[in-house]
Amino acid sequence: MENRELIDAILDIELQMFLTVPSLEPASCQQNPARFKVMRGAQFAAWSNATLESYLEDLKDAAAAGRNLMQLKYARMDSLIPPLTDSPLVEETLRVQVRWQRELEARYPFFLKRGRAVEDTETEGAHTSFARYLRGELETYSERTLALLRKDVSGYEARGLNMSGEIYTAMVTALGYTSLEDAEANAKALAGE
Repeated sequence: MENRELIDAILDIELQMFLTVPSLEPASCQQNPARFKVMRGAQFAAWSNATLESYLEDLKDAAAAGRNLMQLKYARMDSLIPPLTDSPLVEETLRVQVRWQRELEARYPFFLKRGRAVEDTETEGAHTSFARYLRGELETYSERTLALLRKDVSGYEARGLNMSGEIYTAMVTALGYTSLEDAEANAKALAGE
């Protein structure tokens, strides 16, 4: 499959899983599947085909076994279940992506302020941090997918690129902005700066 076909296949399965995640109040993305696909699709735009293929297999395997990876991710984020893996690849990948998120936060403060705080110590109330969200997600991946994603992350590092920046660029362009700089300027204007 081509990159876009893989992403679409992943999003179809994820959305079906996501729509059945029980919650006290439906998440805004559960009310807006198109937005869910934009947000999730942006993440996968930065992945290699090998990683996409592996994660698609994870989803298919989970569905065949009656496991909902979206439900497991949110249960981990809320500390309702124990860790799903003790793979060191989770922390290795998380460490790099948190660093990248910090770099983006420094470069695009108004735009990033509208999203998740980077770590739990920076959250208010019931908000979930970027690190907690990502850790919950990474724990749902197979060891094979974690290894391939770690390889993707290492490739971005070797080229001096910020993978999170690629993800946000895909997201903001799908939302109609021309670039992250454009999204930052808009967020700054909305803040009255």
